[in-house]
Amino acid sequence: MINARRIAIALSVFFALGAASLNAQLSGTWKGSGTGSCIPHPGIVIYPWQEWKGEIPDAEDVFSGEWRDSGGNHGTFKGTPLPSPIPEERRFSGEWTWLDPTVPSTQPVVGGKFSMTFYFLEGYCKGTWSSVWPSASARGTMKGERVD
Repeated sequence: MINARRIAIALSVFFALGAASLNAQLSGTWKGSGTGSCIPHPGIVIYPWQEWKGEIPDAEDVFSGEWRDSGGNHGTFKGTPLPSPIPEERRFSGEWTWLDPTVPSTQPVVGGKFSMTFYFLEGYCKGTWSSVWPSASARGTMKGERVD
């Protein structure tokens, strides 16, 4: 009787965890903040990823969105998934851009690379970015969470 009860409890826990895993999704809207700065032109300091919002579609084949800083600078980012040895984590790697207000073009310029790891069962992510411009820090970090 005691063994049957233990087995029933173990199965309940197993199925509850399985249901939670099935409900956790990578696709959706992710939002967060970042640290770090870079200097694309003398006298111009930008804070990439200071505030960001991105989307992962149901196909989970891209992570893309926009970033803004408190100085009015902004740009985009787009990354593709990398293989992950851990099923509960997904990593995306790609490029981020900046819309340079000093040039007449409306095309953003590539600002650097980024990598973001999503811990989708827990609903959060964290990552790093680097810049193509020589600057004191020229790199930074990001963090965020799934918002829908």
